[in-house]
Amino acid sequence: MHYINKLEEFFGTKDDRDKNSILIYLMKRGIVIHHGSIPLKARLIIEEFVNGHHAKICFSTSTLIQGINMPFDIVWINNFSFNGNEDQKALNLKNLIGRAGRTTLEHSCFDYGYVIVEKKNKRTFIERLNKESLLSITSNLDNQTDSNNEDFIDIVDAIKNDTFNSELHLTNSQIERINNSNIDDDIKFILDNFLNDEFMPLSVKEYYHLKDSERKKVKKSFENIFKVHLRRQELTNGEKSVLSASIPVLLWIIQGKSFAEIISLRYAFLSEKDFRRRLRKQLINKEISIKKYRETINDKKIRYSCIANVLPDKSFKMGAPLFNRNLSITEIDFDKVIYDTYDYIDKVLSLSVSNPVSSAFILYFQKTNDIRGQVMSNYIKYGTNNETEIWLIKYGFSFDEIEILIEHIEKIDETEIVFKDSIHEFILVPDNFSLIERYI
Repeated sequence: MHYINKLEEFFGTKDDRDKNSILIYLMKRGIVIHHGSIPLKARLIIEEFVNGHHAKICFSTSTLIQGINMPFDIVWINNFSFNGNEDQKALNLKNLIGRAGRTTLEHSCFDYGYVIVEKKNKRTFIERLNKESLLSITSNLDNQTDSNNEDFIDIVDAIKNDTFNSELHLTNSQIERINNSNIDDDIKFILDNFLNDEFMPLSVKEYYHLKDSERKKVKKSFENIFKVHLRRQELTNGEKSVLSASIPVLLWIIQGKSFAEIISLRYAFLSEKDFRRRLRKQLINKEISIKKYRETINDKKIRYSCIANVLPDKSFKMGAPLFNRNLSITEIDFDKVIYDTYDYIDKVLSLSVSNPVSSAFILYFQKTNDIRGQVMSNYIKYGTNNETEIWLIKYGFSFDEIEILIEHIEKIDETEIVFKDSIHEFILVPDNFSLIERYI
């Protein structure tokens, strides 16, 4: 139960009957799920669970191709629609079947590996297995196969010509567009409305207490700031929906909310928690019958939220709802909220929004000497303006880990981490020791 308890704490499902995770339910029965939208920390717990021989079955997407070392005796391949050309499909298949019979640490034990495919896929399996795979000597950057996608021209050119700014994580051409844009009013509006006199960001409650017009302007300002680094002038409606939905998540991160808290807040919003609470109170006070209660709650639909999607993406034209519009709040899939929230944090904010938007605030600070620009840039890029926390993030620690570790830090910079004497008591806990083992 050790691994399951860790996962329940991370997801915030422990002792909460309102949140039902199928992933955890299956783990308790020796069945695990593995795919790219499961949060990294959860994936690591699942992999430890498997390596501890607690799992009997694993349902996975092609994430297993990435070389994850989980020892299984059998790999059953049900889907042969791998991405890429025929060479890439053959290589991916060979990599996937290598998951079967992975070497364990058990002494005097021979590791068997079996691969099972359906009869209808037998010919495809044999052909790809026997295919001699060759790696092209020509880089995809030189092929220019995606030259029509203007969103990636800057990246391709920067890699070829060594014009990538490693500090801002943008190309020189993108930085030039930001500097030449007319977004100072948008940046100032966000600084005036997001930070107080002590340079502390809005709380989530304060954000929702803003007038609707002010919240819309905040989202529009973020949209304007984000899009100026692109070659095109406008985002698609789908891209706008993703960017809009990411703003509350960004606020929660800035406020230092844990992943469990962010999931809980998003789940409460989508499942109409306030509505359910009021209805429950009416039932308890006998203002409505149990029949009316059930009818009303079954008729209430899940709130709309656009599914997370990497930005920029011109093909994402209209967006897509996370849940079917006609789905009742009683049918909400808690795991789906977990996966989509992680995608917003990882794919949208960390990989798509953070660098161009935080860079715009840094460039504004360099131009105006308004220190708030640097502060806001830190909040967007790291989720904090605390120098020690920023260094710990650069070293690869999560906020949950930083929370329990920070009081034991004496000094930290790009060269070393110096711990206080209290670290000796801290590492007596096995999980704590593994957290900092490589730095001691």
